[in-house]
Amino acid sequence: MEANTEKNNQDVSQEVELTKESPDDTITSPEADTSINEEPSENTTETVDDIGDTDSTDNNNIDDTDSTKKDNKELHTEDNLEIAQLGFFGRIKAKHQRFLDNAQGMTKAEKLKYFLYYYKERILISMVVIFLAIAIPVTIYNKSRPVAIAYAVVNCDSPKFIKTELFEDYKDFYNFADSTQILDDKDVHLDAAEYNENTVHSTAATDYSQFPILCHNNYYDIIFTDLTGMEFLAHESVVLTLQKGLSTDMYNLINEEYSHLILEVPNYNGDLTPYAIDITDTEFAKELNLGYSPVYVCFPGN
Repeated sequence: MEANTEKNNQDVSQEVELTKESPDDTITSPEADTSINEEPSENTTETVDDIGDTDSTDNNNIDDTDSTKKDNKELHTEDNLEIAQLGFFGRIKAKHQRFLDNAQGMTKAEKLKYFLYYYKERILISMVVIFLAIAIPVTIYNKSRPVAIAYAVVNCDSPKFIKTELFEDYKDFYNFADSTQILDDKDVHLDAAEYNENTVHSTAATDYSQFPILCHNNYYDIIFTDLTGMEFLAHESVVLTLQKGLSTDMYNLINEEYSHLILEVPNYNGDLTPYAIDITDTEFAKELNLGYSPVYVCFPGN
């Protein structure tokens, strides 16, 4: 009995020892775990280091660019200061040399663009000087040229259709020199009904202010107008009566033989006064093509 009990105890002890050894065999060694975990750590560290190196390189490039720009700006400033200390011709020579240095290696098109940019101020000033040198003498010459005739057309809706060649024929008929000029104003609009204190704010304000002044200063020789314009001219005393505008013999001739063509309109006092002549049926008025009828002719002055 005791022998059997001892044998059973030995079997149990062996089983316990086997059980203790089995878990040790299934557990993975710490060295293997460590090697598995360490590999990604090394790769990750290398990647981070590469990214850090790239950022550092980019930053260095930016710093180098900023430094280069700063150095170029400082050199350009120093160059300008040195040029400013030179005399007039020295500055011109130095700037020209700088242009040649900067233009090296450029194509012809690039050189042309750079030339226009580099000398833009001089080119602009030169163009203004040339323009004034031409415009001023031409203006003086035109102002000093004798005038063959100066005329104005009132209330014409289509000034561009007026046949101005008729006045060239007038110039040739009376043998005016070629240097004489013809002055005209074909875009005058006058209406007594619209003339009031608010007119100065309208687009036609200059017609109601400057045109009468020019007439009083004898700028025009003759005016062509419709009835609406004639009423304004007479009421504002912009034109002369026929007695004053024509010679005595001419007025008497027209008054005797063509009295039906004389137009009488109220003056500034409201009195009917002969101011104009109706030329509607003449070939001249028809060819002139003013776009309205009747057509009257009157003489500016005061």
